[in-house]
Amino acid sequence: MSPKTIQKNVRLISRIFDEQESFLGEHADRDNISIYNELVSEEVQLYGPASGQVVTGIAALKQLDRGFQQSYPGSKFEVEEIFGHGDEVIVRWTCKGIYKEGYKGISPKKKEFCIWGMTTYRIIKGKIQEIRQFWDRLGILEQIGEVQVRTDPVKPGYYSDLLKGLGMEKYLEKASLLSHRERECLELLLQGKTAKETAAILALSHRTVESYFENIKKKLKCSNKGQLFSTAEILKKLELL
Repeated sequence: MSPKTIQKNVRLISRIFDEQESFLGEHADRDNISIYNELVSEEVQLYGPASGQVVTGIAALKQLDRGFQQSYPGSKFEVEEIFGHGDEVIVRWTCKGIYKEGYKGISPKKKEFCIWGMTTYRIIKGKIQEIRQFWDRLGILEQIGEVQVRTDPVKPGYYSDLLKGLGMEKYLEKASLLSHRERECLELLLQGKTAKETAAILALSHRTVESYFENIKKKLKCSNKGQLFSTAEILKKLELL
């Protein structure tokens, strides 16, 4: 993939966030999918954060986006980082909005939320073929009051059952693969320490620490440090580190 093509792909994805009103805006035309036809393949596949969640085709994607806007009106996505790699563009983002619930004739309740996440787009011949979403699903459910993360002692298996119910059991499996030393490396990564600083703190060589991080990326199935940091944040929030 040439650098020119990679930059073109990055600009394409940047446009989605720059023109998000066309996708998620309150006044977006429900029947107008011209921007989808322009940027997205007819056979696009979206893989959601829940295990086994797959959406196929433009129509299904538009319906999903429309449902998001109805439940979370006025939501705004801010790009924290965007970069291209091969035929993929990776975006780290934050989203702020309001969750609206209620039934006809009943005053709806509104709850503010702020979450972060990561989306990977695979682009072929100028159109998005595949979307993989990775976001703080537990965080938004906790903020809108759908689930409650307890602070008092809980019975063994409480969080395991909770994560399985949310389709997030994969994080339990990933965390179980990490050694004590690898967990220490991730803790320091979340504190903003570089590999050299981590090596000094743990009294290890820089090469050894880099080797740990390579093993961690393989175990957690992360292709780069950005994905690794996001995964580590989730594991930390779930008290799995």
